Amino acid sequence: MAENFTPGETVSLSAQTSGASITFSLAQSASYPDCMIANAGNFVAFVGFGAPANLPGAGIANATPVLAGETLVLRKGVGVAQCSAITASGSTTLYFTAGQGS
Repeated sequence: MAENFTPGETVSLSAQTSGASITFSLAQSASYPDCMIANAGNFVAFVGFGAPANLPGAGIANATPVLAGETLVLRKGVGVAQCSAITASGSTTLYFTAGQGS
């Protein structure tokens, strides 16, 4: 868990090999510059932020891997409300928490 992270809204996403995305429902979530991602499943997920055209995939520049059981904080950018993910195999549940800090 990130010690200096100020959390906001959390949304969950079931990531699969076809890719999926979710949008934070609270307007203030887009104002937070960072996002904590927790991978509660058994498969690696590749995550990204922004418009659907930025959907991540293995080997794509905007994709960051989140290992099974890992929690990490990434910069999503102010004004960004959409999170996306894909797996190379299997399905995993991800929790995206908008916030600030590391």
